[in-house]
This record gives sequence, C-alpha cells and structure tokens, in this order.
Amino acid sequence: MARYIVSWQMVYEDAENELDAVSQAYAHFCDLAQDPSVGANYLKVTNLDIPSSYSFVQIDEALNLLGEAQ
Repeated sequence: MARYIVSWQMVYEDAENELDAVSQAYAHFCDLAQDPSVGANYLKVTNLDIPSSYSFVQIDEALNLLGEAQ
C-alpha cells in the first residue's frame, strides 16, 4: 500500500490572526463537506513513496467514486 499526503490550501486575507484564519478555514471546509461541487474543491495528493509525484483531485469527483463503490 502507498502512503499519501492530502493537502487543501486556501488564502484567508481578512483574518485577524492565525486562530481566526483556522476558524474561517474550518467553516469553509464544513461548507465544502455539505456541497463539495462548489468552491475551492481541489486537493493536492502527494505519494510519499515518490515525493516528486503528485496530482490534483476534485473533492466531488472523489466522493462520487466512493459512492459508486458502496
């Protein structure tokens, strides 16, 4: 089995401090969980066994594949 790092990044320019930025990011991520078809829904996936190997995956596409598998 391979090991992967999944990264989601977003810039929060109106945050008052680091805690506010994390709070905003958490709220945004919760919104994405409710409707992954909108917003910043790309994740960077890095294979730890091949660190120079990475791809970008859309959250809604990954969830659709998960739903089809079940």
